[in-house]
Amino acid sequence: MAQYEVIDDLIVKFSHDPFNPWISLRLAVEYERAGQTASAVSFYLRTAEYGYYTHGEHVYASLLKAAHCFENQTGRETTVRNLMEKAIAYSPKRPEAWFLLARWYERNKKWQEAYTAAEVGIKNLPSIFFPLPVDVDYAGDFVLPFEKAVAAWWVGRQDESEKIFRTLLQQHLPDNYRNAIKSNMDRLNMSYESLEEDNPFDKFLSEGFNSVPGWVLADLPEFLRILKDVPWNQQGGVGEIGVYMGRFFLLLRAMLDKPEPSYGIDIFEDQELNVDYSGTNKARQEIFANYIHRYDAFGGENVQVIKGDSLSSATQALLAENIKEGSLRYISVDGGHTKIHALNDLKLAEKYLADGGVVILDDILHPHWLGVMDGLVQYLSDFPTLVPFAIGHNKMFLCKYSYHQKYLDTASKSKSATKLIEFMGHKLWVVQWVNIG
Repeated sequence: MAQYEVIDDLIVKFSHDPFNPWISLRLAVEYERAGQTASAVSFYLRTAEYGYYTHGEHVYASLLKAAHCFENQTGRETTVRNLMEKAIAYSPKRPEAWFLLARWYERNKKWQEAYTAAEVGIKNLPSIFFPLPVDVDYAGDFVLPFEKAVAAWWVGRQDESEKIFRTLLQQHLPDNYRNAIKSNMDRLNMSYESLEEDNPFDKFLSEGFNSVPGWVLADLPEFLRILKDVPWNQQGGVGEIGVYMGRFFLLLRAMLDKPEPSYGIDIFEDQELNVDYSGTNKARQEIFANYIHRYDAFGGENVQVIKGDSLSSATQALLAENIKEGSLRYISVDGGHTKIHALNDLKLAEKYLADGGVVILDDILHPHWLGVMDGLVQYLSDFPTLVPFAIGHNKMFLCKYSYHQKYLDTASKSKSATKLIEFMGHKLWVVQWVNIG
């Protein structure tokens, strides 16, 4: 649908429900995309007015988006600052407005104000806050310390500025922020060469994650980061049933500290075996091998490809011949999405998983592939050894029953852990922000 057709459709909806903050917000976003700033501002402010008592995230985001619309206009500095401050007054514990205000001050070379806004934002940063309904250019928790470091230099706190920059460089950052830090440190004669994070996990995230095709949500790695450091699961390789082109397989491999034997299982070109048409027909063994060669943390050492359908007796014989039972610390189940495939693959994972390992079941809540949930329910009904401890990012995370409490405690420490729920008699954490507004 063309942009103006979208707007026309929303206007019709608005005419029937003129006080709905969600419709007003969507109209504002579309007008802004179309370059109609005046109309966008009008609907952003309408959202803030009519959603004040019922749609908190919409109100907050609308105030910030309205401020953004005015930022590129000359002579509107007071309006921009007032809108950001209104957002802060409305929800002072959220970080986005503090960051945007600090950045606005920094860009206007008001260094002390920028430093103060960043510092207050950091002090108020909550451990849990729900996502906003629209993007307001808040890239993550690192942006407030970044602004503080920039401003700190200009208010005479050079040592503090350098310390913050050094700390940030040891984190996984988007390229634009990492490059900005390096540029600042170069200009200020700070050395950073020895600070580059070179562990396999962060290296793959910065160099390979966005280069390999696949369906892995961008915020999933930060939850995996918590899992990879648990002391009871530090031995063994990885396995994945349904590797496609290798994006998630490579991410799991990057969680290892040495090239343990690992296995990629897929039908690849044999798409006639893809009975439920899950995935696409673009998977090719040679493409997978090429990505392994280019991006694997250990250059593909000890990676073995097993081509075949996991339901096949011949494939299962190959697995038994090549994989030692209980030898894999991470297993991803993302093969066929029928009930039979899901149930079969969970039983295979149960067989090859190390005692303290983790099984990751993909597409657990995808409406196109309800066979996955069907297979999981059947598996959990038959006295399983694997039980769920977390769900999020379209995946369910399972472990051996004896390790359930350990992993439950681990998941609770994630910044994305939002709610403890129960499923099929087992407690598990929701580890993803869910907008239910």
